[in-house]
Amino acid sequence: MLIFNKKSDLSAFLSPLIKQNKSIGFVPTMGALHQGHLSLLKNSLSENDVTVMSIFVNPTQFNNAEDLDKYPRTLERDVQIMQALSNSIIVYAPEVEDIYEGNTVSENFEYDGLENQMEGKHRPGHFDGVGTIVKRLFEIVQPNKAYFGEKDFQQLQIVKKLVSKYAHFELPKRLWENLVKAAGITEETKWEKTKWTAHYGITKMLAEREVWRGMQEGLEAVIVNPGIIVGYSQNDNKATMRLFQRIANGKMPVYTNGTNGFVSVEDVADICIQLMNSKTHSERFIVVGENISFKTYFEQIAKQLQVAPPKKALNKKEANTDGVHFLRPGYEFQAEKIWTAISENFYADLIVCFIDAQKCLLI
Repeated sequence: MLIFNKKSDLSAFLSPLIKQNKSIGFVPTMGALHQGHLSLLKNSLSENDVTVMSIFVNPTQFNNAEDLDKYPRTLERDVQIMQALSNSIIVYAPEVEDIYEGNTVSENFEYDGLENQMEGKHRPGHFDGVGTIVKRLFEIVQPNKAYFGEKDFQQLQIVKKLVSKYAHFELPKRLWENLVKAAGITEETKWEKTKWTAHYGITKMLAEREVWRGMQEGLEAVIVNPGIIVGYSQNDNKATMRLFQRIANGKMPVYTNGTNGFVSVEDVADICIQLMNSKTHSERFIVVGENISFKTYFEQIAKQLQVAPPKKALNKKEANTDGVHFLRPGYEFQAEKIWTAISENFYADLIVCFIDAQKCLLI
């Protein structure tokens, strides 16, 4: 049985398995294993190529330091129990420093009031700690499936709410799809604003709301939500054409992590024409050809252009504002400074410059 105490070592071990498309099941625990944990392990072992169990007593979900000190830490016993079940289980048993890197505090989450009910009512901040550790463990292990017991009903609902509200997490696509399914997210799920919601998304939501209002009053309209549109542009310095040029000229040495939906401009145009000529109205259509990673997307472009693809992943610390400017509420900008930013870093067809929290300038 392999036991890892550092996330870097665990990631190094799992990375080639992920590249081989091996399915990874993950069972997060705080140790002191019992039959409930073993049933989750059995499910993971039967449904995945690899099973990882974490054993970590998370300090940020304890309100009382005395309770934290008294919580049982029985790693040696837990390992023996797992070995009796299967010697192939991978154990991640980190120290606090490995998880929190010297900053042992919770991130803040909103669960629509669920965090203030039942157990949360008597343990303020408890579910912030739960959300923090679940998020970080997902990002470390990068599983296909995660297994949670139903005994702690409120915590299970918290995890589902966490997934439904905080889609910005850097979760692997294979896990995200399973979590979305488990959380019951569909096209009928209501849009919810969080403190991470981008202004771009807010303005699109507000624009769509006006169209829906019009449709309720008799306007015959449809809403088309395309993914990233790829295709020819009359302006070679805009949109995807600029991206193609940068790759062709070797000016795109890095790629960003993550995945998105891409669609051909011809397909979008064809669908729009069909919808305009049809009797369909008061509907929304999501138009995406394929969901692929940015790395794969750039590699496909480079292959067609017969040039070298970007080789290095861009991390957050290295990211700069070349091409992307976020002008946030509360900031005051002079008009000429705004225009300078736009003219020097124009990637999008529409730039939204927020002058204050109430007004926006659409260009």
